[in-house]
Amino acid sequence: MSKIIKPPTIIFDLMDTIVIDPFYAMFPKYFNMTLEELYKIKNPNNWPKFEVSKISEKQYFEEFFLPNSGYKLEDPEKLKSAIFSSYYFIKGMEDFLFKLNSLGYPLWIHSNYSFWFEEVRKRLNLDRLFQGYSVSYKIGFRKPEHAAYLATLGLIKRKAQECIFIDDREINVIAACEVGLNAIHFISLEKLQKDLSFYLKNPKL
Repeated sequence: MSKIIKPPTIIFDLMDTIVIDPFYAMFPKYFNMTLEELYKIKNPNNWPKFEVSKISEKQYFEEFFLPNSGYKLEDPEKLKSAIFSSYYFIKGMEDFLFKLNSLGYPLWIHSNYSFWFEEVRKRLNLDRLFQGYSVSYKIGFRKPEHAAYLATLGLIKRKAQECIFIDDREINVIAACEVGLNAIHFISLEKLQKDLSFYLKNPKL
């Protein structure tokens, strides 16, 4: 009897790989300014801390803008509601994930995200599609730290070479390769289908 080789686990980033990132899609309209203008006044340090649970949601909103910007977030709950209402699949991605499931590939998410991830999970019913999740607010590490990928592999209980990692940020893809993962830089769904077809040697993709 020949040895059965498991199909590889496919690990997806979340924002701008599976789901449209509200920061780029919604924030400029919400604040009625360009992204460039928002970057000049928004605190760049508090979101990464929030993603690994080093600061609370309350502190994140209190420090949303730079201290010398002259801006203050007046209604955090209104902004949070707008963010939560902006979680949508990238066009065609939901159907593609269903297809991967039907072909027998186990799927995971590895994301830098705060506990708001649970809202994405609920709103988009991600449990239909994914076997598990490795999220920075729980594991305490952010990509591209090597420790983040190792923590994810520990949760999945598979070796790096038995997995394919997909992310829209090239720096995260490079780091994934450094820990031994097969990795794909997500640019578009069409390109991802071609790249995965090459890796998996599966013409059905």
